[in-house]
Formats: sequence, structure tokens, C-alpha cells
Amino acid sequence: MQGPRTRPRKPVRRGEVLFAVGGWCSGDAIASVERYDPQTNEWRMAAPMSKRRCGVGV
Repeated sequence: MQGPRTRPRKPVRRGEVLFAVGGWCSGDAIASVERYDPQTNEWRMAAPMSKRRCGVGV
């Protein structure tokens, strides 16, 4: 991942990309979204959520 976070939500399916959505960083909920592609073994930033969230269900 490109930034530290705790408690992100990460739905996983084989053969698909993984998203780390929201979470907790430095005492605050965060709005960032990161996308992991297992084919390339790379994390990339995605469009952020409109609000900061921790423990969000997707």
C-alpha cells in the first residue's frame, strides 16, 4: 500500500483486483482508496470517497 492505514475493508475475489477502502490513520478516519492488482503486484491510488470512513462495508 502507498500509505499507512488500519482497519481498511478489503473484499477479495480470486483473479480480481483488491480494494483497500478507508480505514484509520494517525487518529482519524480516512477517505483514500487503493487498488491492488495481483497480476502486476502493484498498489495504485484510486478516486477517494467523498467522506472519511472507517469500517465501511463495500
